Amino acid sequence: MWIGFALSALILVSEFINFNSGVQQAGSRSNPVFLIFVLAAWFYWLWCVHRYHDIITSIPGYHHPISPGQAVARHLIPFYNFYWVFKWPSEIATFVNWRTQAPTMQGWIVGLLVLGGFVMRILDASIGMAVVFAGGVYISRQILKALAAPPVPASAMARPGPPSALGLS
Repeated sequence: MWIGFALSALILVSEFINFNSGVQQAGSRSNPVFLIFVLAAWFYWLWCVHRYHDIITSIPGYHHPISPGQAVARHLIPFYNFYWVFKWPSEIATFVNWRTQAPTMQGWIVGLLVLGGFVMRILDASIGMAVVFAGGVYISRQILKALAAPPVPASAMARPGPPSALGLS
C-alpha cells in the first residue's frame, strides 16, 4: 500500500505545480502530470483489488465467490459500483472471519472508506486516494491476520453461507 500513498503524495504535489510552464499555479487539474498520477493511482487500486481476490481464490478448502477479474470489472459499472464497494469487502470479511473462526473483520468499514475516498476526490484527489488506500491497508492487515491463523479444521472447510432451505443439508 505504500505505493498508493506515494502516488497520493505525488498527486498532491502535482496539484500545486504547473509542469507546462514551470510556474506554480494552485488548482491546475488540467495538468497532464496530475492526470497521469490520478490514473496511475486508480489503476494501482484496481490492481490491489485484483490481487486481494487472487490471493483468496488460491486458498485451499475455500471457495471464494468473486473472481479477480469480476472484482475489478464491477467497479466500472455506473451506479452498481456504489453497491460493489460494499459487496466485495464483505466477501473478503467472510473469508477472514471463516479463517480466523472469529468475527475479526467488518466489510462495511472498507466500503465506507472506499466510497468516502472517492467522494473526497471531488474536493481533493490526493486526500481521497489516501483514504481509499487506507481501506486497502485495513484489508491487507486482515488478510495477513487470517493467513497467519491456524488452518481451519476439516469439518469447517466448506465456505460459510446461508443455511439450506428448510434446514436440510
